[in-house]
Amino acid sequence: MTRKNSVYRGTSLSMLMMVLIACLSTGCIKDDTEGEDKPEVKKNFIPTKGRKYEYKIVEEDGSSYTFNRWIDAEKDSLSYHVFNLHTELSASGMTMLLDDKIFDAGGKTYTEIKVPDAWYQYIQLLKTMPGVTVQEASLKGYPAFMTMENTVKEGSKLQVSGPEEQVQYIRATQNGKQQEVTQTLAIIPGESVVETIKVPAGTFVCNKYTYSISKQINTKVSGQSNLSTGIETITIWMAHGTGMVKSVNDGVLLTVVMLPDGPKAIKTATNSTTTLEKIH
Repeated sequence: MTRKNSVYRGTSLSMLMMVLIACLSTGCIKDDTEGEDKPEVKKNFIPTKGRKYEYKIVEEDGSSYTFNRWIDAEKDSLSYHVFNLHTELSASGMTMLLDDKIFDAGGKTYTEIKVPDAWYQYIQLLKTMPGVTVQEASLKGYPAFMTMENTVKEGSKLQVSGPEEQVQYIRATQNGKQQEVTQTLAIIPGESVVETIKVPAGTFVCNKYTYSISKQINTKVSGQSNLSTGIETITIWMAHGTGMVKSVNDGVLLTVVMLPDGPKAIKTATNSTTTLEKIH
């Protein structure tokens, strides 16, 4: 079976599939480095076109998955040259196709954070459930971008350009009971240290960024609210002309399931490591 979704970064299979991950479409970004000294040689964290990057994800329980990532399209959008970063992830007999826009502007690499296809699929699934009537499904905080300063140095910043939070909201009735689900995701910025790292694909000089993603799910059934929170810490190694070399994800995964008495947030501890295995 083949599914489509959109996310940034090579992370665990569970993270790729969860509805909480949001993604942003490209738009007009202000060059906030105007007037500052810029590097003479233009380098960024966009993978080199014409090469295919093979990764391996290892979960805490020892299970593993593989995925391939490459630039498969490019186009000019306003004053930016926008690339499509295509990912094919295979696991448990299923293939997920992921597409993310990525571009360079003002000394930073921008990666879109946009609404995943899984969000729309989830809404369609709710509409088919007996006794469920979807009254509202709305989104806030889009578009936005994850940005990384291109210079490989101590203290380079990883930030968000655009709204600080991405929110997904559902209001529905189930068997006559009024229900609401609000999912909120926010990236907590981080800074880099410079580290030379050796992985199966080779040795790379990287910006090693550490940042966090906070997640909240607020469910309300017949006026009674229940708030669940989780936080995930991500350490990611980024190299010029390659992009991600390695990432380590550690934290709490939040997902929503529909039960007969209403929606419920489920917490799952998660830990995974993604490593660049080969470059073709």
